[in-house]
Amino acid sequence: MLHLCWVYYFSKLSEFADTIFFVLRKKKSQITWLHLYHHALTPFEAWLLVKFIAGKVLSSF
Repeated sequence: MLHLCWVYYFSKLSEFADTIFFVLRKKKSQITWLHLYHHALTPFEAWLLVKFIAGKVLSSF
């Protein structure tokens, strides 16, 4: 399960890379505040879940 959580975390990082490519290509019309907010915070939230919640749940078994 922990391995799947890390896979999920890295998938969120790749989605954030999509936003970075929008900025680099100067496609600012495709970037909304919600898009930026979501793709900036989701990798951090996924990391918190993997680091603190998934690790503690699995270590308790």
